[in-house]
Amino acid sequence: MDIRLSSPYDLEIFIGQIKKSRRQITGRKNTQSFILREGSAVAILFGLPQDTNWLESFATVELDNFRTALAALRR
Repeated sequence: MDIRLSSPYDLEIFIGQIKKSRRQITGRKNTQSFILREGSAVAILFGLPQDTNWLESFATVELDNFRTALAALRR
């Protein structure tokens, strides 16, 4: 979604509306984890990442499948 705003003030209003909406939806006060701001650009993460136990996930990977996939990536 690309939204053009006419002034920096409009950008601040827009960001404030997004923060308010995200707070209502997620119940989280802090919005830094899903709103990224760089200059006049704003990116919004609509789904929050789930906590993953990577050690358990990696333990389920079969070594032969991993080696095959790694070899394909290296080509």
